[in-house]
Amino acid sequence: YSWESFVAQFREAHDQSLMEGVVAGCAVVAYADGWVTEDERRRMLGLIRGFGSVASFGVEDVLGYFDELTDRF
Repeated sequence: YSWESFVAQFREAHDQSLMEGVVAGCAVVAYADGWVTEDERRRMLGLIRGFGSVASFGVEDVLGYFDELTDRF
């Protein structure tokens, strides 16, 4: 391993964790009233797109994780 590959792997792992944390926070807030609306899903996607380090995640991945979390409620 080179230092560059280590840093790249660290960033990738950090970005995944950051995306999951942001999406989880949005899921909790969205479900606070007992249901999740389509507008709340769109706002969550807008928030993710605003975070430069996690904006590269695909819409399907982000929505899938969001739906997975809200389904647990």
